[in-house]
Parts: sequence; C-alpha cells; structure tokens
Amino acid sequence: MTSPFPVAWKALLVLFLVAVMAIGGCAGSGTALSDIPENCRPDDDAGASQEEIERNEERPEGTPPELIGGMASLYSNLSYPPKAREVGAEGTSWIQFILSPEGEPTEARVCQTAGNSILDREAWEAVRQLEFRPGMRGGEPVEVHMTLPVNFSLNR
Repeated sequence: MTSPFPVAWKALLVLFLVAVMAIGGCAGSGTALSDIPENCRPDDDAGASQEEIERNEERPEGTPPELIGGMASLYSNLSYPPKAREVGAEGTSWIQFILSPEGEPTEARVCQTAGNSILDREAWEAVRQLEFRPGMRGGEPVEVHMTLPVNFSLNR
C-alpha cells in the first residue's frame, strides 16, 4: 500500500511542528523532534517500496501549511475546563489530524493524552476550529497530516 504522505512532506511537517513549538512555546521549552511523542509521529515510509520513496523524493518542493493567527488562534479557541481546574489537572494533549486542501482540520484524534479526558476533549475541540492556509505543491493545495501540542497550565 502506498503512503499518501510523501517523504518530502513528512520532512516539511517535522519542520513545521518544530517551528510551531519554538514560536508558540506550547510544548514546554524544548523544540527537538524528540519532544513529539513516538505515537504522534508520522510513519516515515511505512509500507512504501523503494521505488515509491525515490519517486516521492523527486517531487517538487512545496509550501507547508500556515496556521492563520499563529498559536494565539489556538489558545483563543481554548478555555480551561472548570472541572479540570477544580482538580488541578494540567498537561499537554497532542492532537493529530489531516489538514484538507481547503485548510480545514479533519479526522482529528488525541494521539497522546494530557492525562485527563476533559483536557483532551477541550484540545480536540479547539484544534477542530482552527483555520490554516493549506500546504501547496506545484501551485495546488494538498492534504497534509499534522500534529499539534495543546498545553494546559494553571499558571498561565
């Protein structure tokens, strides 16, 4: 089975995620790829033949998606759930989704829990409301697999 997510786009996604973490500071102070949980990383070339990998590497470079309003737009859609606040729940929910060619998050799922289902649900809802400029390849918008961390901290 071919991977719908070419190797070049995976590299762009990783760069985008590191940039988001560096700019937004939403996943702690680290910006290393190792900060992204293993189960939230794309399967680099899972199931792809060597021929498919080489063909994907020959594709023209593209433009990664851009979160309209930056990480501030994520946090403006986010409210700290009162029940989570009452019990002192904190943590980072990692939300994985497919960004449609129209710039809309689809098929969102929690790929790493914050340790509290109420926080995870709030993060999931906030990510689903985000608007992006879509990723582009050859002048055409394309689907991109993405992962965003959503940090909940009572000290904010």
